[in-house]
Amino acid sequence: MHRLHLTRNLRSLAFLLIFSAVLTALGILWWANHTGLPESWRAAIEREISKQGAQVKIGRLSYYPLRGVTATNVRIFSDPEHNHEISRLLSVILNFDKTKLARGIIHLTKVELKDAQLILPLGPNNSTSTTFEVTDVNGILLMPGDQRLEIRNAYGRIAGIEIHLNARLVGYQPKAGQASDALHMEKRRELLVRVIRELNQWQFDAGHPPQLRVAIESDANERTALKSKLTLRAKGVGKNQHWLDAVTAQAEITGDLITITSLQATDSSGALDGHLDYDIGAREGRFDVHSSLEIPNLLDAWLGLPPLRDVVMGGSQTLETTGEFRLDEHNNPQIHMTGHARCDSVRIRGTRFDTVQSAFSWRNNELFLRDVRLMRPNGEIRGKAMIQWPLVRLALDTNLPIPVCRPFFIGQPLEQVLNDFSERKGAAAQVTLEGGFDADVPDSWAFVGGAKVQNVNYKDVPVNSAECRLSLSHQELDFFDGTVVFNYQNYSLRDAFNGPKQGTVKVGRIRYDEPNHLVEVENVAGSIWAAPMVRLFAPQVADSLEVYRFHRPGRHPAGSHGLEYFLQDRGRRGLSAARRNPHPGQT
Repeated sequence: MHRLHLTRNLRSLAFLLIFSAVLTALGILWWANHTGLPESWRAAIEREISKQGAQVKIGRLSYYPLRGVTATNVRIFSDPEHNHEISRLLSVILNFDKTKLARGIIHLTKVELKDAQLILPLGPNNSTSTTFEVTDVNGILLMPGDQRLEIRNAYGRIAGIEIHLNARLVGYQPKAGQASDALHMEKRRELLVRVIRELNQWQFDAGHPPQLRVAIESDANERTALKSKLTLRAKGVGKNQHWLDAVTAQAEITGDLITITSLQATDSSGALDGHLDYDIGAREGRFDVHSSLEIPNLLDAWLGLPPLRDVVMGGSQTLETTGEFRLDEHNNPQIHMTGHARCDSVRIRGTRFDTVQSAFSWRNNELFLRDVRLMRPNGEIRGKAMIQWPLVRLALDTNLPIPVCRPFFIGQPLEQVLNDFSERKGAAAQVTLEGGFDADVPDSWAFVGGAKVQNVNYKDVPVNSAECRLSLSHQELDFFDGTVVFNYQNYSLRDAFNGPKQGTVKVGRIRYDEPNHLVEVENVAGSIWAAPMVRLFAPQVADSLEVYRFHRPGRHPAGSHGLEYFLQDRGRRGLSAARRNPHPGQT
């Protein structure tokens, strides 16, 4: 009986001891988690991690039986002095070699991230500068020793993009005198800042976020040893409400060289295919692009380049270009590219062209267009242009009918001249112009060239043909060295007296002075009826000449006063129309 009672007491004592031990352990764990593990533990773990090539500062260290040692507010630095913070982790799980830990040796073997958040300062020297965050971070970081790191199946989200990462890295201990490496690190950081800030302006399909897969191999002691492959796949990519249906890209990074081996995008109108090389150290690169996307809308939404004024593109569009670029000290791109562009079904000031195409060259905000063609079934415009904004220089040659040209001169002195023309069967026109204007000064335009028309009427006077040289500006319209062949087929005096069917005249100059509202005609020579010639400029005077009913065309010798009219707006009754609308051809 006594032995049974002793056994029962020993059993109760053991139970109490175990229960007390559990309570004590739980209390210790609660205390450790509440206050954090001792500072000596954090310092020892920080030293151990530094042996693996990473400089860290742990804010708090806790232990969870089912999870292990958890470090929170982990700051990562690029130097042993902890001057330059490069990233921050809110929480990580640390695993140690248990056999060594039993002997009092701390050897970190694995870092596990579960639903963690990575905070990376964008500023190079200030941990409180603008940051970007990697959320939902999961993955495993293995640290087998010899400054080797391996990242397995890590993934997270950056600016709405799913990032999947696998990497094999050789860690390093920072060495003194590595200014060039620090410089390259700064350039990489600047590039990352630009990319992240750009990504923040984009929108993605919430149900199908973009996926970027990254594989890296690198030796941190040798900057040129970096090798990385990237693959991007995305559906529904937009910026400023301009969306692409799909985007795919493949890229490689070798040292400082980034190569986008394939970039493809599609939308409802077409597709884009491109390639790019960029040298981070030299801050320069090359690219080539072939696109049938909606180019003006894309440039407006993505690059902030507004569409051309009075231009509407309704058909297919293609762009082929190759070029080079360089980032200056302010990270502004300096671009030089050449290529060819074509657009179908284009309306310019309401005038429809079936096709508009041109070769182009762009260098540092200067655009040169050559082999320009604007085509319609009844004619085309050919030419070239040099644009050094706001200065524009043009050289054009066109055979478009006169009515098609009218919308391009609305509000200009030449508008009334074109409105006074009408066409007959077989009408044709050929105009050559060369000149330019300052887009900031509306009245600065000036052109020289030549023109020829056939089978037209001017102020109801039939003309078989007319040609001249010309000099045009907002101040004056000067037509010189002209030849006009009048059509007398239906002229009443010709019918009455069986006169010639046409008459040819040479004209030295027809000049319209805009400021003084003056039309000057000089040096007219030829065998013509006077009234049709005068009717071109002074219809009321021509009516008075018709009273004389000349039987045959008169001979008008050339000279400074052969046939000369000065029509000035000086309040005279016959010139009241000139006051209201002072254009050539008015009386």
